[in-house]
Amino acid sequence: MKVRSSVKEDAIEIILNIKELVVKMFADDPQILKLKVKGKKKV
Repeated sequence: MKVRSSVKEDAIEIILNIKELVVKMFADDPQILKLKVKGKKKV
C-alpha cells in the first residue's frame, strides 16, 4: 500500500470516515470513487 507523507490520519480512521459518506450510483458494474482536495480541509 502506498502512503503519502501528507496524510495525518491512519488508514483505518480514513476508511471509517469514508463509510459515513452517502453516495448514489446508477451503474451495475463496480466503479471507482476519487476524492480530490486542494489545501487543508477537515474530512
